[in-house]
Amino acid sequence: MTKSVRMLKARDYFPIGNFPLTVSYQNPQLTTGLHRHDFTELVIITGGNGRHVLQHSAYPIAAGDVFVITRDMFHGYAEVQNLTLINVLFRPAQLHLPRAELNQLPGYHALFMLEPQYRKQHNFQSHLRLAMRALTHVTGLAGDLHQELTRQAAGFELMATALFLQLLGYLARQYEQDKSPDTRALLRISSGISYLENNYQQDIRLKTLCNITHQSTRGLIEYFKSATGMSPIEYLINLRIRRACELLRHDDLNITEVAFKVGFADSNYFSRQFHKVMGLSPRQFRARA
Repeated sequence: MTKSVRMLKARDYFPIGNFPLTVSYQNPQLTTGLHRHDFTELVIITGGNGRHVLQHSAYPIAAGDVFVITRDMFHGYAEVQNLTLINVLFRPAQLHLPRAELNQLPGYHALFMLEPQYRKQHNFQSHLRLAMRALTHVTGLAGDLHQELTRQAAGFELMATALFLQLLGYLARQYEQDKSPDTRALLRISSGISYLENNYQQDIRLKTLCNITHQSTRGLIEYFKSATGMSPIEYLINLRIRRACELLRHDDLNITEVAFKVGFADSNYFSRQFHKVMGLSPRQFRARA
C-alpha cells in the first residue's frame, strides 16, 4: 500500500526562490487519495465539511478545524461538501525558526509536535477547533502572509517569517485555551517539555516534572518516551547538549565554562554525554564548527 502512495515534493510547491514557506488556498478542496509530503503542512479549514483520511483511519472535519500534517504522514480528503481550506506549507529545517522560544509555548509543542503523533490515540479529538472570531483572525494572518509572499517586496523573507511566527504564536495560545480532556492531556506533557526548555540549566528532578504534568513517575516516563522518543532525563541531556553546541559555535567560553553554563556540574561527565550524543568531543565539535 505505502509503495503506491504519491509523494509530493517540496521543489514543486515552493516557487518563490526556493523560500521554504508558501500559502495555498483550496477553494474548493477536492477529494484526494492518500499522499504524503517531504515538508510540513498547517491546515486551516475555512468552510464546508468532509473527512480527513489517514493511513488507517478517517475523521470528520469542518470550518474552524486546524491541524498539522508532518513530513511523510499519509493523508487525503473524502466525502467533501463545499470544503475550503488554507494550506500553509513550510520546511522547518530550512526556515530557521526560533525553536527554543517556540518550545517554551506549551500550545506550540502540543499542536505541532505531540498532536500529530497522538491523533489516532485521541480519535482526532485533540486537534484545535477555532471559534469564528479566532478563525477570522487566523485567515487574516494567512492572507497577510500570502500577500507578502506574492508581492515579494524588499525584505519579504523577513516579513513573511515574522507573520508566520505570529500565526504560530496565536494558534499556540488558542490551543492552550482548549478545555477538552484530550487536549489537556497533551498540554500537560507539553508543559513539562516547556519547563525543561526554560529551566534546563537548573537541577531538575523527576518529581518536579511529575507535579507539573500531573503524572506518576511511570506515566511520565512512558508518555515522554512515546512523545519524544526519550525519557525526561535523556531529553534534558539532549537539550543541554544542543545549547552547548550553540555556545561552542558562537562563544569564547572554555569547555568547563560551557558545561556549567548549560547545567552540567561535572565537565568530564559533560564531555562523555556530548560525545555520546554528537559522536565527537566538545573540542572536536568546536574545531569543526
